[in-house]
Amino acid sequence: MRETETDFKIGDDFQTDWQYHHDDALAEMREHAHCITQKIEHHINQNCLTLEIDNIDVVYKAIEQIKELSWYQYKGDREGRWNEIYQDEFDYNFKDEVTDLLADELGYTWGDK
Repeated sequence: MRETETDFKIGDDFQTDWQYHHDDALAEMREHAHCITQKIEHHINQNCLTLEIDNIDVVYKAIEQIKELSWYQYKGDREGRWNEIYQDEFDYNFKDEVTDLLADELGYTWGDK
């Protein structure tokens, strides 16, 4: 099946909107992660990065929730063909940002960094 000029225009418009919403999606993802870390940061001794055994499950679940944010889906506005505004979903790969956030906030290393 051949792509038409309209197909290319639709793809270009989506890419432009994806880039436009990138910073907002990143800020929203960081806010979600911050809410999760606030609930558990008191369990971690920041001086020597230790954790009491009773708190392991709570911290583990929080880290898993934050790791899930690395593939983030953001809903943003788009302008349609007839100038109507509608919501569309944009997928972002924030693995590097999540990896840095986990290391900075919780002292947890994840991935190849």
